[in-house]
Amino acid sequence: MTSVFLRICFVVGLSLGASAASNQAAAPPNPVGSEPLENAVELLLERMEERTDLGLPRMGDPDLNRLHQEVGAYGKTLASRKAAIDVPRLSELCGRVNYINTMYLLHGGAEDLPAAELQARNAEKYFDEIYPVILFGLHCTSAPVAQVEAFMAGLSPDQLTSARLDGAKMVRNGLAGQVKGLIMIAADAKLGAARRQEVLSALVAQADLVGRALDRTQKTEVLEMLAEAARAASLDQDLVRKIASGIETSHCTRLCPETP
Repeated sequence: MTSVFLRICFVVGLSLGASAASNQAAAPPNPVGSEPLENAVELLLERMEERTDLGLPRMGDPDLNRLHQEVGAYGKTLASRKAAIDVPRLSELCGRVNYINTMYLLHGGAEDLPAAELQARNAEKYFDEIYPVILFGLHCTSAPVAQVEAFMAGLSPDQLTSARLDGAKMVRNGLAGQVKGLIMIAADAKLGAARRQEVLSALVAQADLVGRALDRTQKTEVLEMLAEAARAASLDQDLVRKIASGIETSHCTRLCPETP
């Protein structure tokens, strides 16, 4: 897969962008639905960290299958926007999920290979294993937007401290990087039509939140990248239009520096 390492680097770890804002927004009393995924993540991490003799889990492995099932299920829960979100808890969960990706990318680090070459090789070798987690990253970065936005909108000007504004910036940057990475993935013809459609459909579902989170410069960059990808890779034009429309017609408020 051409330049897959570049695409993976855009998305792995970017969900941590929500973490700086996580201390700003109050958590709801009853977060919904994250326990099965948390359990699946810890089970797989325990195995990967303690049973290195078994090698990395590959497609068909029951523990990896469970992770894929749970990131898909909880991703749908987050995308529905009906679940109560505990932002600090979600941030921690997303960090643990992305740590699994990191373990795949850095596997074989004892080999005498430059870091970039090692990670590029692993990104291609293990792409099927980490692809569901990459998609879940979009939910990690977009789900906290409305809650953090509402929290900051309720603050007086003197309460908009540097730490809070920096947290908002990290939410913006994390989501912008996530969206750019997914556009790059969707533009890769080797990904296959079904997965390309899946990536674009995920972006459609979150496009309005992307528009509410990105500043003007980020919006321009994302929309230009989307248009170029659509021209170069023959993407589904209806889905591309829906993504662009969702981003263009939604406006950033307290998450953007020009409207602090």
